[in-house]
Amino acid sequence: MKTYHSLCLLFILVYTRGAIERMGLPDIASKFIVECSLIFLLYPILRHTGNRKAPGGRWVAGYVALTVLSGIASGDGIYQSLLYFRWLLYTYLVFWAVWNARLTRKDMLRLNTMILGLWILQVAASLFHMFVLGERVEAHVGTLTAGSGSPATVFPIFAMVYVLAFYYYKRSVWMIVLALSFILVGYASGKRAVFFFVPAVYAGSLLWYVVRERIATNLRVLVAPAAVFVACIPLLIFGLVESKRFDHLRGLPIGTFAAEALKVAEEYDNRVYASGETFGRTANSKAMVSRLFGDESGDYLLGLGPASMRPSSGDRAKAEMGIAYGAVGWVENTMSVGWPAMFAHIVFYLLLWSKVYRRRPAMTSNYAKALHFGCHLGFAVYFLMYFTYTYSYAMAGWLTFVQVYCVAIVLSPKHEGLLLNETVYRRQCSRVYQTRPNEFGPNMALRHGRGQSS
Repeated sequence: MKTYHSLCLLFILVYTRGAIERMGLPDIASKFIVECSLIFLLYPILRHTGNRKAPGGRWVAGYVALTVLSGIASGDGIYQSLLYFRWLLYTYLVFWAVWNARLTRKDMLRLNTMILGLWILQVAASLFHMFVLGERVEAHVGTLTAGSGSPATVFPIFAMVYVLAFYYYKRSVWMIVLALSFILVGYASGKRAVFFFVPAVYAGSLLWYVVRERIATNLRVLVAPAAVFVACIPLLIFGLVESKRFDHLRGLPIGTFAAEALKVAEEYDNRVYASGETFGRTANSKAMVSRLFGDESGDYLLGLGPASMRPSSGDRAKAEMGIAYGAVGWVENTMSVGWPAMFAHIVFYLLLWSKVYRRRPAMTSNYAKALHFGCHLGFAVYFLMYFTYTYSYAMAGWLTFVQVYCVAIVLSPKHEGLLLNETVYRRQCSRVYQTRPNEFGPNMALRHGRGQSS
């Protein structure tokens, strides 16, 4: 099987797992199908890599080792440790596979188009759920999942920033419309947080682009995205008032509505009961910071065990820490496997982000600049979600596989030719093929940029 086809099937599987679950298969069966297929599809790519290392392997290995130690120390065992660290390990294997993959420019463009198609599929599936099935079920998120609601907040934001990155360098208004249409996935699942995060992230990406390209004196390029966003404000308000706890704000002026909505969200996310239990992501994050810098810091060196937050264990970590509801990514990692493992997890992604930052001078075509900026925004969304909302970004591969795929395309020396301007790419391929046909991989050694990937 060709590398291109393996990666296509990999992305299709992780983006349609929810559809597989809704066909009536048990959750464990859908996991088995997706994860066994993942290993099967990655194996032929990894087998031909020549053992060329991709960055970050030591930090992933450290995370794995610390998770195993946590499992042993807590009595959860190695099997539970494997279940806990497997998705970060899968993510690194995807990164390693793409880093060394034999891809042509045509393969990359087709893969990117297919990923966009899978994102649009989530919008279509959400519309189907609402208007054909007549349902708005939190756990049903497009074709992504049928058992968890968090992706309904995280996915729209992640997809939005990548599409916006391409708008900034391609300038098609339809890209802005498409970027904002991903909100429908959150609305169909009844998520409230998406209506708070989307405006903030949207505005943040605009400001970042202005600073990145130093266009503060030429803001005309921002007129279209600003105008489209303003036109969508009534739709954002409608989506929020149709959600739980915000219906009483219906009919208020926009300014009053925004202030009251933020007040409701703050109260909901920052509760401390008389019993000492904390409710909400902000309250639980504050409680964890107090523990880490207090007398209990030693209790979280290896955490309470990789299974300590699973329902099968009675959510013993939540019970011990006094959490009624809501644990963001870094809190979940710290409670489960300890703060050193959480630190290793963070450093792995920061390492990749720093390498992406240093890679910018090599991005010469608009397509390359868009993909490079998308990687930056993707990392920003990752850390925003990890520290303020959920750990689900790092699970199941919906988002991390796409993120590390794009990062590998941008960083790997083997893919240097893929992001060149089309004319320059063909000229370089032809020159390299004629002078040193065996020295480079297929990306550079295909005559006139054509040929087959292996």
